[in-house]
Amino acid sequence: MKYIITESQSLFLKRRINQMDKLVSIAMQQVDPIDYNYRDYAEEIAWQVADSYEPKLGKDELAEVLDFVKDYYGKQIKNYHIKRNELLYE
Repeated sequence: MKYIITESQSLFLKRRINQMDKLVSIAMQQVDPIDYNYRDYAEEIAWQVADSYEPKLGKDELAEVLDFVKDYYGKQIKNYHIKRNELLYE
């Protein structure tokens, strides 16, 4: 299925993605991965982003944000978790 979006919709999506990028980066700096296994760390990052993203998310919107962060940023979060834990054991 193909979607056609307008320029204003495209700009809206870019702003939202940039906002998510910033929130994920901030959350990864604030939450120490050494205290968590990977799954718990990814979950904590997702919750940190959801808490900062919108003050009042509905139940469905909250689930979407949590899933989006874990799916879209999962690789980045995993790599950061591995890198930080490797530094600990060197």
